Amino acid sequence: LVSGTLYTNAATGLVDSLSGGVFTYSDANAGAGNKILQVASVSVLNGTAGATANYSITYQDNTSSTINQKAVTVSGLSAANKTYNGTTAAVISGTPTVNGLLTNSAGVIDTATVIGTITSGTFVDPNAANNIGVNLVLSGLSLNNTNYVISGTTAGLTANITPATVTLTATKVYDGTNTLTNNQVTIGGLVGTQTLTYSAATVDNLNAGSTFINGITLANGTNGGLASNYSLPSLTATSANNAVTISKALLVVTADNKVMTYGDNSLPTLTARITGFVSGESASLLTGEASLTTTATAFNGTAGSGSVVGGYTITPAVGTLVATNYNFTYVNGSCLLYTSDAADE
Repeated sequence: LVSGTLYTNAATGLVDSLSGGVFTYSDANAGAGNKILQVASVSVLNGTAGATANYSITYQDNTSSTINQKAVTVSGLSAANKTYNGTTAAVISGTPTVNGLLTNSAGVIDTATVIGTITSGTFVDPNAANNIGVNLVLSGLSLNNTNYVISGTTAGLTANITPATVTLTATKVYDGTNTLTNNQVTIGGLVGTQTLTYSAATVDNLNAGSTFINGITLANGTNGGLASNYSLPSLTATSANNAVTISKALLVVTADNKVMTYGDNSLPTLTARITGFVSGESASLLTGEASLTTTATAFNGTAGSGSVVGGYTITPAVGTLVATNYNFTYVNGSCLLYTSDAADE
């Protein structure tokens, strides 16, 4: 009621009231605060009795009404699977189409074309898993039919983040075992500053030389490093992604000290001892013998031919020594030459 007065019926004591009415917009298109709303066929009731005849009714249009845009959804977009990289970035592809358009009074479905493209989205979780939700920013899309507005996608988008494959390298000194300890394996291919730890690492061949890791278990590390975000390379054959170098252990060949008497016509038998074998191993694994030489000389019957009293070096060398898993280092011994009187003492 814009103007005028509705009266009280003296007989019934009831106040007349407006009832009904037919409301129509001047057009069906969406608009905010600028739509004309027309009204007609309003009646007046007193209680349940008609009282329209008692009034002269005129109508005034509402010129500031609103018809809201209808929300529609888009389909035809998909999110690409990716390999774990520590980010939530998602790649979106496809051509969006509109769903939810209305049929007009003539029985014709409205048309609307999507303007713009979407090429990126955001995973709700950066970690490796299947069917992870992907959010889209739809503000870059619009419609060429202003009666509609895009509210979202017809169905939620999901995609997979697969674990990233690490690289493994290891170095160790031969120790007679096929195990790798926690400071011998280097894990590469990790994101940023993330680290991982490991356990139960083994090699295919325990002998010195080139081999490969044939078993390892990854575990969570630092700086966000989760084992579940990473996978192992193939561990069935040697490759750049699982290579191991086992260097030979070092044995020490030490020349035994010897003594001889001035004027002896032969040198003492030169001997050496070998130490440094890994637990459970011995010289039985070696072939050949070390060579031993000394600067001392024996008397051959010619005056001055034998070494004079003093100390002389005994020098060990590789000789014919061969070992699959060992190299050799050498420690000199000494040969002390005494006079016969000193030796008797």
